Amino acid sequence: MTIGLPVFNASRYLADCLTAIVGQTYRNIRIVISDNASTDDTLAICNEYAARDARIAVVRTEKNRGAGWNHRRVLELATGTYFRWQGADDTIAPSFVAACVAALEANPQAVLAYPLTTIIDDNGVVVGKTSDRLPLGGSDPRVRFAALLSSWSITHSPFYGVMRLSATATLPPYGAFLASDRTFLAELALRGPFVQVEEYLMLRRHHAKHTTQTDKSEREHADPETAHLFRPREFRVLRKHLGAARRAAGSPIRKLRYFATVGAWVIARRETLIREARLLVGQLVRRRRAYRDMDRSEL
Repeated sequence: MTIGLPVFNASRYLADCLTAIVGQTYRNIRIVISDNASTDDTLAICNEYAARDARIAVVRTEKNRGAGWNHRRVLELATGTYFRWQGADDTIAPSFVAACVAALEANPQAVLAYPLTTIIDDNGVVVGKTSDRLPLGGSDPRVRFAALLSSWSITHSPFYGVMRLSATATLPPYGAFLASDRTFLAELALRGPFVQVEEYLMLRRHHAKHTTQTDKSEREHADPETAHLFRPREFRVLRKHLGAARRAAGSPIRKLRYFATVGAWVIARRETLIREARLLVGQLVRRRRAYRDMDRSEL
């Protein structure tokens, strides 16, 4: 079992996070921490814990390549039967891993298990609990796929559950854009059902700054190298969904049903898709004008 912890300037809550991981009652875990060129005390904290616990491996890149790349990196370094991502600002109960592994072992067809979630604020004060229930445990993959096409509440956290590593091996690489968690889970749901553990074992931190982030700051978080560009998120989500439907196992009729599900999503999201198309066209026009003006200046 591998727990992947992608970090970047995460020193404020990192000690609490690592303490929760190493304190799991399920002991057969390997912890891979990938430091994305942090400039605060993140690396020092990681190395301190690694010196005390041989299960921890710390790797570092000298350039911040974004959260998408960092999530993909820890998954690529994972070994064992099970894998989960850990958010550096979040924490988990001591029995988190044991409960999720037990749920997967009791449900051989399931590809992921996740518990109920408690939401805490910057100071660790409880501000909410799981408020939505998605139909992810049924036998119909189309229902599971449809449930994960659109964004869900922070209280619903299958992305931070325990998944079968063998199931992730059949998926395309984790994306470097916001909403990559949605597309990753939607395709994973086509591989098998998810099991929800009926215990509050996850504590997710909802920062006040999340409500004031701009589109550009979110793009910088996902991929700093392309943050200056407008990258249409929902169109990228659409492309990933269509790819997932095309790659899904089953008869042509079943695949047509997946494509119809994506079509229904397009209709529901049409206003956002139209807005993104207009912004993308505007960006392309501005870039073309800039290149034309540059050519004229060289005459």
